[in-house]
Amino acid sequence: MAVGQNLLFGRMRQKIGGIVTSTWKGINVIKSKPLSVANPKTDKQVMRRAALIDAMKIARQLVAVISQGFKEQAVFKSSFNAFVGYILRNAYDYSDPPAIEFLPDLMLVSQGSISPTPITSIVSDVSVGTTVITWSPGVLAPGQSNNDTVMVVLRNSVTKKYFAGVNLEVRSTGDVTIAIADFEFVAGETVEAYLGFYNVASRKSSDSQNDTTVAIA
Repeated sequence: MAVGQNLLFGRMRQKIGGIVTSTWKGINVIKSKPLSVANPKTDKQVMRRAALIDAMKIARQLVAVISQGFKEQAVFKSSFNAFVGYILRNAYDYSDPPAIEFLPDLMLVSQGSISPTPITSIVSDVSVGTTVITWSPGVLAPGQSNNDTVMVVLRNSVTKKYFAGVNLEVRSTGDVTIAIADFEFVAGETVEAYLGFYNVASRKSSDSQNDTTVAIA
């Protein structure tokens, strides 16, 4: 028989009628089982569901990056959920329900207290299968360290495929080269790049910065 403790002081995990108690990330949670499940399909509800499904698909491809990049935002929630919540609020156009439009330039793959670092150049070369991203490693801004590790996300705007990489280089190198299979990019396709930094010691990250380029042959 399960034993529940006081909600204010201890853990609880049991079922009482239609009530289920549990703990999640150290939080005592009470859930009520629904008596019936409705599935209304108004334009706004269809739109919100479509956005959630799309956001989850993106998040699953970026787990490696957002696990670091949204660590500071993971207060009583996971980094995954913090990222999904952010892009649902900021990176979708809901003005024409039930249609949604994803706005990649408004997506952050990292959000934190380290000063952001702009991308200075991106070159995607299909013939050698690489994307090279550069930034200025000069004078450090507040919160920045030469040992901050690099987080990169690449997005193919045609295929909607993503690359997500962490710990690729450190800030002081000033550039990172990412090897991408030839089929990921075709000459003339737009490549969207996102650059962020993470400090292992402080477990803090920067807001990501993004820019676009066109893949060359």
